[in-house]
Parts: sequence; C-alpha cells; structure tokens
Amino acid sequence: MRYVRLLIILFFCLIVYSESFSQKFQIFGFGGHSYYINKNAGGYDLGLGLNYKFSNRSSIGVSIGHSYNDVSPLPKDLTLAKVILKEESNRLPLGFGLGDWENEQNWPKIRLEEQPNRYFRFNFGVYYIFKNFFNNIKNFNCSLGAVFSYRDESELIKMIETTNIGGVFVRPTYNHVIPVFNYNTFLDAGLKCGFTYSFKIKKALYLGYNAAFVIYPKSGSLMINNGVLISM
Repeated sequence: MRYVRLLIILFFCLIVYSESFSQKFQIFGFGGHSYYINKNAGGYDLGLGLNYKFSNRSSIGVSIGHSYNDVSPLPKDLTLAKVILKEESNRLPLGFGLGDWENEQNWPKIRLEEQPNRYFRFNFGVYYIFKNFFNNIKNFNCSLGAVFSYRDESELIKMIETTNIGGVFVRPTYNHVIPVFNYNTFLDAGLKCGFTYSFKIKKALYLGYNAAFVIYPKSGSLMINNGVLISM
C-alpha cells in the first residue's frame, strides 16, 4: 500500500511538471493584506488556485483559501473593563462580604482583548480570466467571478456599564463595564473582481501583484484584498 501511494504521488508530480500540463494549466498561490471596509478591519488573505487556459487570452479557474480580519472598537481607557468570574467553589453571591469575593483570586486580572471583533471566511471561488496584455516576460490580466464563503464572526455589540452590583444585604461592588458579544456562523455568496500583473522570474515561474474587490450582496459586506501572487 505504501508503494501505491508513492506511485500516485510521483504520477501527479509528473503531471504537474510536464510541459503539456504547463501549457494548459497554471497553479498559483497568493497572500497579502485584506481590508473589511464595513467594519474598518484589517487582516490577511491566503489561498491556492488552478487555472485552465482554453485560448491565448482566456482562462477559467478555481481557488480555495481563507481571509481573516480583526479590529478593536473599544475606548482607549479599559481600566474598568473586566470580565466578572469567580472560583467554582465560591457559592456566595457577588458582593457578599465574607472574604471570598474580597480575595484577589476571585477578581482575576482578565481584561478585554485588544482586538475583540474577529471575522473569518473560508472561501471557494470560480472565475473567468482575460489577459489584456501578455508577452514572453510579463502579463496583465483581469478576472471576474463568484466566491462562496463560510463565515465565522464574533463582535462586541455593546458595553454595559454598572454603577453597582449588590443589594440590601449584599455588599455592592462598583464601576464595572461588562462586554456583550454576538457570535454568528453562516454561508454567504459574493462577486469578485480582480487584476494581476506578473512577470517571469524563471522558466514557467511567475511572480506578481494581485488586487481584488469582493462584495457580498446579501450581507452588504465589501472587502479589498491585495498582495503577492506566485504562479507556475
């Protein structure tokens, strides 16, 4: 079984590096900066793809990758922002003045993270590519297609400020800010428009710059991605 796997791997390597494969197919990888305009969130975009060339100027392709963005909507002064926790063994209500709540162990130094809003997308794309300009050394092309994304997002939606927590027979604690988060996972579909400028650095190996605009009509999300692309 081990030899069969080795033969399969060698077979695919021969296909990838064969001249006939390189004439019709192009494998590429990309990575760079991603900007989520609606949320003013920066991040990164990474992926791999495969193009099939059916004429000198036209290709179709598929890609798979993921994007990540984060941002902090918090005020600069977070000295009062605390996540209220207690030890599992502590059965006393919050503010009860018998020592358990007054112990430093019951008020751990947990603060809100610097970038609490996170937006993750696992992307699958299909697109059409048209070469506007090309020669033996460099080329410039435009692409238009669809992207299908699994999105996983968490964001802080509001901060609840408390003047005191306690009651008549319970010792109150004062001035805390409690964060309220929203978590959401969903499928989304969008349109992607991009362009690439690349030049040959070795035989069948190209290095270039790629930029793309992605819009998700249903959710109203708009992203701009740009970075480096390597193809062969």
